[in-house]
Amino acid sequence: MSRILVVDDEPDVRTALTMLLEEEGHSVIELDDGKDVMDFITTQGVDLIMLDLSMPDTDGFQVLDAMRNDSNVSSVPVIVVSARGRPDDKALAKSLGAMDYVNKPWSEGEVEFRVGMALGSIERKWVKENKRDISHDATTEADRRLAAGSTSLTVRKIAPPVSNIGVTVLGAAPARMAAPSRRRRPARRVIRRGRRRAA
Repeated sequence: MSRILVVDDEPDVRTALTMLLEEEGHSVIELDDGKDVMDFITTQGVDLIMLDLSMPDTDGFQVLDAMRNDSNVSSVPVIVVSARGRPDDKALAKSLGAMDYVNKPWSEGEVEFRVGMALGSIERKWVKENKRDISHDATTEADRRLAAGSTSLTVRKIAPPVSNIGVTVLGAAPARMAAPSRRRRPARRVIRRGRRRAA
């Protein structure tokens, strides 16, 4: 479940977005203007922002610009949701750091899809960064031990048990080694002579 902040001055739009997002299992917080966004995200923290552009006091462009210039919140992803669908509005929003853009009115399933893509992108980025950090930490620890002359780094060697010496082919039971053969004496030929019966 993700915490998503919906910022729009129209109550109907906030309600519609909240219902869609909550049905997807997200926790939603609503704000009706951009002026309180910076204070909220710096103190409360959110995973994603759905941001309108046209608002009375502080519009979406101002919010994006303020976020871009604050390193504490510049990584928070923003999806713009606006009726201003002109190419120059979209280009400006993207240049200020918006991850995606949804036009009002949106198509059925569009909001859910774009939110899912945004959160999936965040998760992949987090996994990639943490994987690199873990790998770096492990390498650094190994280098530190080697530099200190530590011999605690060991390699486990696996050997088969001596009692089970044999050959295994495709999961078959091990074949025992044959015992050394003894020299056998040639068999004595026994010839029985029969007696002739008298005619």
